[in-house]
Amino acid sequence: MLWLPIAISSYFLSGLAAVIDKVLLTSRIPEPLTYAFYTSILSVGVVVLVPFGFSVFPLHIILLALSAGATLMVGYYFFYRAMRSFEASRVVPLTAGVFTPIFTLIISFSIFSSSLETKELLAFILFVVGGLFFMIHTGKQTLSFNYLLVAPTFISGLFFAISFSVTKEVFEFSAVFIEGSVKSFVSGFVWMRFGSFLVAVFILLIPVLRKIVFTSHVSIKRSSLGIFLANKIIGAFGFLLLNYAIFLGSEKLVVALKGIEYLFVFFMTLLFSIFVPVVIRESLRKGVIVQKFLGVVIIGAGLFLYTFPFS
Repeated sequence: MLWLPIAISSYFLSGLAAVIDKVLLTSRIPEPLTYAFYTSILSVGVVVLVPFGFSVFPLHIILLALSAGATLMVGYYFFYRAMRSFEASRVVPLTAGVFTPIFTLIISFSIFSSSLETKELLAFILFVVGGLFFMIHTGKQTLSFNYLLVAPTFISGLFFAISFSVTKEVFEFSAVFIEGSVKSFVSGFVWMRFGSFLVAVFILLIPVLRKIVFTSHVSIKRSSLGIFLANKIIGAFGFLLLNYAIFLGSEKLVVALKGIEYLFVFFMTLLFSIFVPVVIRESLRKGVIVQKFLGVVIIGAGLFLYTFPFS
């Protein structure tokens, strides 16, 4: 069960990073492709982990690991597109609490032939339903599947699910191929981050994409890059914890639990709304608060169902 507190910690850091992403994408670095490019470039920082253990896998596993990292960056690009135009309180739960876990379940069952125990499947369903409660708005903002919102979150969720599912397969191979849990984890993690870095290389090789990145780069302030770098360090640490949680447990439940990330996003944006409303503003209506509470209760029930040792 060590994966559980690790996953929750990773989602706290991811939630914080998502809120800062929203601030940066709204006013400081408004081009999603540029944002994704810088995120990909920073993936090369994973080389600092090489001294802790790194091995060369067979070619087909290397390609699998690289694809896991690359699809993750594609997912982030569409996630950033949605974050630029819509509220974080809608984008995060729709992507992380609904589409990603659903696609993860489908991929794991149909491609990797994974399975869940009955109580795990019920917990998975509760996690997803809890995420839906965070997404739904009442009154004038009743849930409306606006194409401009649903399209990027749908695609983002699909690519995140592909990445997380492949990630688990890479880690399982690594655990068999390499002796020592730390070395096997680091080896798999490093190869996948190389895949993320290759996305930045790909962007540079395509003239149209390269022009978009360098054109938007001119208008970015140095202070914005500093905030971006600090935020990516926070996000990277959260992502490292997320990968370790997947390494230790079930990727389907780790991803399904991602709905709890919105709990952190909600409270953080709530604080911004109260103290710095110019930056981020969230609804403080009673109906919205009740919905969020119900979502927390449902996700909590899922956690209890999964962790309680039923006989």
